Amino acid sequence: MIEIEEKHNRNEVYFTYSVIEGNTKTLIRKVHIKSIQIKDENNITYFMLYDSNEKVNRDVFRYVNYYLNDKSYHTKELASNALKMLFTYIELFDIDYKNINLEEAKKLKLMLYGDSIRSGNIKINLINRRKIDTVNSYISVYRAFYDYIGIKESPFNKKYSTTGLRDFFNSDYNKNDRYVLSNKSNKSTQKVPMYIRVKDMTKILSVIREKYSIREEIIVRLMYECGLRIGEVLGLTLEDIIESKIDIDDRNYDIGEIIIRNRLTDESYQMAKTCLIPKSKTEYKGKNYNTENIGYQKVYPTLVLISKIDEYIDEIYNKLTKKTQENYINFSKADVVGDGEGLEGDNFYLFINKNGKRLHKSGWNKILREIFLESGLKVDVDSR
Repeated sequence: MIEIEEKHNRNEVYFTYSVIEGNTKTLIRKVHIKSIQIKDENNITYFMLYDSNEKVNRDVFRYVNYYLNDKSYHTKELASNALKMLFTYIELFDIDYKNINLEEAKKLKLMLYGDSIRSGNIKINLINRRKIDTVNSYISVYRAFYDYIGIKESPFNKKYSTTGLRDFFNSDYNKNDRYVLSNKSNKSTQKVPMYIRVKDMTKILSVIREKYSIREEIIVRLMYECGLRIGEVLGLTLEDIIESKIDIDDRNYDIGEIIIRNRLTDESYQMAKTCLIPKSKTEYKGKNYNTENIGYQKVYPTLVLISKIDEYIDEIYNKLTKKTQENYINFSKADVVGDGEGLEGDNFYLFINKNGKRLHKSGWNKILREIFLESGLKVDVDSR
C-alpha cells in the first residue's frame, strides 16, 4: 500500500510518500516545497519556489514575476500557492510535470480539496482543507501556467464528465463530481467582479471619500493593495499594526507591517484560512504559532496606509461616548498574543461599528454593496 501524508513539524509543512508492506512502513521520499517572497532594493516583491533540493523553479519564477508582472500582489500570491501544490504533487509521485495526464490531474485535484481517504492500494492523509472557490482558482492557475509554458493539451485545458471516474478511486469515495477538471460552479447569480480594475478602484475611493469615512477607505485598500480577505481584515487588532525599520545596502528605511493571525477571541468570520487556529492560550507562545507561514502571515502596506490606520485609531478614541466606550471594552477586546509592545493597555479589534462593537462581516457586506452600487459596479442580485 502507498501512503501519502501531510505533516506539520515546527516551522515546516511537508509531505511524505511511504510504502507499507505488512507491518513495515518504508519512507520513499519526503517533499518540502518552499514558497518564499523576496524584496529588492526598489521594494519590489519577487516570488520564489524552491524544490526539495533547494533549486529554484525557473518556469514558476518567470511565470509569476514576469508574465504576471502587471497583476496585483494577491493574484501573484494565489498563483504561487497554487503552483506550490502542483509541484508538491509532482515530486510526491515522481512524474514529469510537462507530461501530466488526466489520471494524475484527477489525483491532484483530490489533494487540493484536502480529503483524507483510503481506497484500493493508496491511502491519503491530509490536514489542510480548501473550498470549491479556492480549488477552482488553483485549476485556473494551472490552465494559464501550462498555456504559458507552451503546453496547449494539458488535462487542465479540457472539460471532462464524471463518467468512469469511479475506476480511479472507486466507489469508496462518492464525491465524483469534484474530480471534474473544469471549474465547479456555485449558484448562478450576478456576482461582484472577481477583479477590480484600477479605474473601478478609483471610482470606489472617490465615493468613499465623498460619502463615507476613513474606516471604509482603509478596509478596501487593505483588500485591494495588500490582498487581504475580509475575514483577515476584520480580525486585525491594534497589536497587529507595526511600524518598523529595515536595512538595505547600509541604508535604513521605514516600513509598515501587518501581521495576520488567529486568536481565541476571534469569531468564525474573522478567521484567517492560511494561519494556525489556536485551541488554547498556551499555543500563543508555541513554536508553530510564532512561525511565519504556519502560525501567521505578514503583509507590507505603504506608510501612507499605515498613517491612515493611525489616524483612524485616534479617531476611534476621540469619538467614543460613555455608552460606546462600554461596548468597546465589553465587545471589542482581543487577546494579546505578542509581547504587548506598542499597546498602551488592552488589545482591541481594529474595526468597530458605530456602537463601539467589533465590525461584523454582515454589516460590512451591506456597506460594500452600497459603495459598489454608488460606484456603478454590478453586484449579486440578492446578497452582495
